[in-house]
This record gives sequence, structure tokens and C-alpha cells, in this order.
Amino acid sequence: MTGKTHVGIGVISAVALSQYKMVELSLGGLLVCAIASLLPDIDHPKALLNKYILPIKNKAVKTTIYFTLGVFFLLLNFFYLNLKYVETIGIFFVLTGFSSHRNGITHSLTGLLCFGGTFGYAARIYGFKEYIVPFL
Repeated sequence: MTGKTHVGIGVISAVALSQYKMVELSLGGLLVCAIASLLPDIDHPKALLNKYILPIKNKAVKTTIYFTLGVFFLLLNFFYLNLKYVETIGIFFVLTGFSSHRNGITHSLTGLLCFGGTFGYAARIYGFKEYIVPFL
């Protein structure tokens, strides 16, 4: 699937769920849903999100950048923050760097649990709990 297809299916799902009062339909909720729907492809060098993150679209650059981001978050958390969700983000970036597309961590239940758990934890801490369901 392309990035546009991921976003389309995510937003349509949120709109459909809003009919059953499972999701409160708002511009912020739809934006969160659209961004979250792109996360399963983040392990592919040519994914839509990586268009803005990676300067060169190949596997070696993807691995290097995500591994470096992961180590940065882990060190930042270890020396300054000591927050579980920052540690989870760091670990997930490292795993994403070495993950292969479709067989990797982001295209699995593990990816959903990692992304959703981290977002949910941060959302509860910072007071934007209404975006947890649209994110999922």
C-alpha cells in the first residue's frame, strides 16, 4: 500500500467508528489518525514519513538514522529524563532501524502495542487522552 492508502483507510476507519461513538470526530483526532496510519511503513526507506526524515532513501541510511535516533533517546532518558515512554521510543527506533519491511516489528501486533502503548502513556501524562483511540 502507498502512504495515501494508509492515510485514507485510517481516516475512513475513524469516521466509521465515530458513527458508533467509539471515536470523537475532530480535526485533531483525524490528524493524529492520519499520522498514526503511516507508522506501519516507517521501516521502509521510501515510506511517506521517511520522505521527510531520511536524506537518502536506502536501507543503510535508514538503519543508521533510526539507530542513532534510538541511541539518542536512550541516552537522553538515561542521563536526564528517566521516563518509561522515552525509553520505549528509543528502543523502538533502534528496532525499526534494523527491521525489514513487512516482516519487521512495525507490521505486527508488537508494533501496534509499542506505538499504541507509548502514545497512550504519553497522552495520559500530558492530558490528551481523547486522541488515544484515533491513534490506534
